[in-house]
Amino acid sequence: GQLWSKHTQNIMLDIGCELCPCFEDVYFQRTLGVSVSLYVDDFHAIAWEDKLPSFWEMIKARGGQLEPSKDFAMFLGCAQFDIPTTKEQMRIHNEFIDDLMGSKQDEDLYEGGGLIEELTPE
Repeated sequence: GQLWSKHTQNIMLDIGCELCPCFEDVYFQRTLGVSVSLYVDDFHAIAWEDKLPSFWEMIKARGGQLEPSKDFAMFLGCAQFDIPTTKEQMRIHNEFIDDLMGSKQDEDLYEGGGLIEELTPE
């Protein structure tokens, strides 16, 4: 598991993801506005629906082996469920991410389509 974990961490850095300074294995890809929690080779990504396909393609292009996403009911042994989110809640969340990452995000990343979450299978 350790070698695969290092491989996926290198992929994340290679595609321009920044490691969040406050959380282990949490990344942010600014160009697409994707937040990712990484556990060995399991990616839990959240972004606008139209941004995720490009993100997954970037990972595959650098040797990441991805299977189709599975139901989001479980991640790392914890039950998961959808929570309706307002634009105001997203604005507050984005300010929090800005503070963590140390800079202002592109406002266009948070306007438009629906926000979705995807989980790659184990």
